[in-house]
Amino acid sequence: MEIKNKEEFKEYMDKNVESIEAIRETAFLFFKKHCILRNDQTISNKKLYQSYELWCAHNAYRKLSNMEFVAYLHNLGAISKHKKDGGHWIGLALKTAGVTEEI
Repeated sequence: MEIKNKEEFKEYMDKNVESIEAIRETAFLFFKKHCILRNDQTISNKKLYQSYELWCAHNAYRKLSNMEFVAYLHNLGAISKHKKDGGHWIGLALKTAGVTEEI
């Protein structure tokens, strides 16, 4: 896309910012609906991101890239730790049947 003037640039940036914010809102919705905070739990970044990808595909939402997803979690205050088998989130888990705790 060729941007010809300041007005077009502003319009382009406004659209992209709105798009990024919408994607972040869907990521937050995923966490709200499908994740819980539990001090005794950890989850691999791979498993959490795969669940997020499936949820986005099922709901026809645009997803964050894995790097954006990790950055978003860190911005929310989530703590990660690298283990031999990859990155893990500390104190975060996917909800399972019978678990109704909210973030």
